[in-house]
Amino acid sequence: MTSSSTAPRVHAYVRQQDLDFRDDGVSVPRLVTRHRLSFAVSVMLVLLRGRLADSDASSADPRLVLTRDDLVEMVRGFLPPRSNEAQLVDQIDAHIKKLVDLKALRQTQQTGAYEVRRHIKALVDAQALNDFNDLLATYRDAASATAKDDT
Repeated sequence: MTSSSTAPRVHAYVRQQDLDFRDDGVSVPRLVTRHRLSFAVSVMLVLLRGRLADSDASSADPRLVLTRDDLVEMVRGFLPPRSNEAQLVDQIDAHIKKLVDLKALRQTQQTGAYEVRRHIKALVDAQALNDFNDLLATYRDAASATAKDDT
């Protein structure tokens, strides 16, 4: 008797201990290299994680595909304004390339379209997403209070 079902996929996560040295003084090698991310790339990661969560809640499609223009509009409000719009878009294109290098985005066969990869959930967990949303709410409140004081 043969079974036509496939075995379920099993995923495992390995977490690096925070200790740089063991009890005997020997240094512990890092499992994965750490990279510092720029503010804009970090914001894009959090925004993409939020969009993925929204897509999961509202759509049956397991893939989230965004165009370059979607990505530019999504992050534009978080970057300092520039007098030259082309420079701003070029800067965002560099951030998109960084996200592709980090494998958070995957370029699709369609020109200018990117798939948000599912493992972004491991890069930005729900707690980080909530912390970012709280920070944004605080920022909005401060901005609206400043606007009221100016009038």
